[in-house]
Amino acid sequence: MAPRPRLGRPAAALAAVAVCAAPLTGFPAGAGGEPLYRDARAGVDDRVRDLLGRMTLEEKIGQMTQIAVVRLQGDCRESGGELTEACLRTVLRGHAVGSVLSGGGMGPPVNTPRAWARMVNAVQKYALDHSRLRVPVLYGIDAVHGHHSVLGATVLPHQLGLAAAWDPELVRDCAGATARAVAATGIDWNFAPVADLARDRRWGRYYETFGEDPLLAGALAAAAVRGTEDAHGAKDVASTVKHVGGYSEPANGHDRVPADVSPRYLQDTLLAPYRTAVEAGAKSVMVNSGAVNGVPATASHHLLTTILRQRWGFTGVTVSDWQDVRALWTTYKVAADYPHAIALAVNAGVDMAMEPYEAGEFTEGLRSAVQGGLVSRRRIDEAAGRVLRLKFTLGLFERPFTDAERADGEVLGAAQDTARRAAASSLVLLRNERNILPFGPSARRIVVAGSYADDIAAQTGGWTVGWQRVPEDVKVPGTTVLAGIEAAAPPEPAWYGPATPPTRCGRPVPRTRPWWSSASGRPPRARPTAPGRNSRRTSRSW
Repeated sequence: MAPRPRLGRPAAALAAVAVCAAPLTGFPAGAGGEPLYRDARAGVDDRVRDLLGRMTLEEKIGQMTQIAVVRLQGDCRESGGELTEACLRTVLRGHAVGSVLSGGGMGPPVNTPRAWARMVNAVQKYALDHSRLRVPVLYGIDAVHGHHSVLGATVLPHQLGLAAAWDPELVRDCAGATARAVAATGIDWNFAPVADLARDRRWGRYYETFGEDPLLAGALAAAAVRGTEDAHGAKDVASTVKHVGGYSEPANGHDRVPADVSPRYLQDTLLAPYRTAVEAGAKSVMVNSGAVNGVPATASHHLLTTILRQRWGFTGVTVSDWQDVRALWTTYKVAADYPHAIALAVNAGVDMAMEPYEAGEFTEGLRSAVQGGLVSRRRIDEAAGRVLRLKFTLGLFERPFTDAERADGEVLGAAQDTARRAAASSLVLLRNERNILPFGPSARRIVVAGSYADDIAAQTGGWTVGWQRVPEDVKVPGTTVLAGIEAAAPPEPAWYGPATPPTRCGRPVPRTRPWWSSASGRPPRARPTAPGRNSRRTSRSW
């Protein structure tokens, strides 16, 4: 990725201004007289209870808020660049935000693993230095086919390709390799796997799924969860099962739109893969951005509490998708204003709002909702407690940082054997029975047709370096279909041209010898959106 302009002061040179707090009394002490929540030998539930008892309402609400890293960089808007002290002060100190994410294309000015690790470490250090109780942040990212946002990281096949291998252990290995690369850059929360079912090819996220079968998709999503949670990297990484539930059944084929399905189809087919993945030990889930049978998923108590918590026994963190709490007010029109939208989501079961741009509006809206009796303090303690429990479980209070100087060595070129095995296993081969295709010893020339045959960026697909695809000014290494065929083809060169008719240099390809045509597709994209629904979004996490 091309370096962004350096705006503001580098985080490494930020002046740390300590916030002094009066001695706390009336709480149990841990080893050495430290507060109990600082004692790694204490039970997680005891640590959560102790820390919650010390926090103000504003600090608890901050734990329920997630902001995009661009709000900490440059001009504090969407410029990117270096971390800026004024931006960090507003978000991490002023609003006590408990989580930061890098949406697609949101990273450090120089896209290297070391730069990523230094950026995440700097965010973490500022949060710790300016938190009254020294509570670390959770840092999240979408790493759905390798740590693909980092230039030079090994890119793995998308989930649809892995599904073609029918191999849970392979999926587990891929997820583990991804988690280790993510951890090496200091990140501890991966928004993967996708447990949606692909049954409508109009839907732009079709390729991100494990296919159409609920049994296969559930088994592979569960394998991805286990691979992520048991990766044993530089840090522990939490998995996220998404997008609960029924996200992949858009009525009009667009993304983030309503689904109208029968209750039986929803329960027996669409929800089945999520449940299997949740029961595999996922520490978090992300909510469907659309609506199911007229009810926005982000506001569905039935989906997020009755089904997810009471029937499935899920105990982790439920995070909304990108700006979806706000969308209850602005798009679905089921709330009169933002505080009422926040109350709907939180009471339905959302523990953390992915509010990438306006953390202050969310924290103030939730505070108003609590003061107005729309949300109970008990529900705030429940939600904030789940976020804190995740942080304790991941060991963030003891190990908040990663070794940035080791990041390049642990990410660049890592897991290439796993990637090759996954790519080979994901290939679907068709038998050439009864010589229906003219392949044989007499073949001397191969025609490779299709504009994407010699386009590595198209082959890597969406969610690669950038959000929709590899940015135009970025070159990623790899072997294209054309280059691979040329390396393995007969001595005579392969012909390459558009899909039809086969030509070379404007002349028709001679058909006196057998030939083979390969490589076509549609432009890589994360997804198309419905008119008026995030149509101007240029980077996000889903």
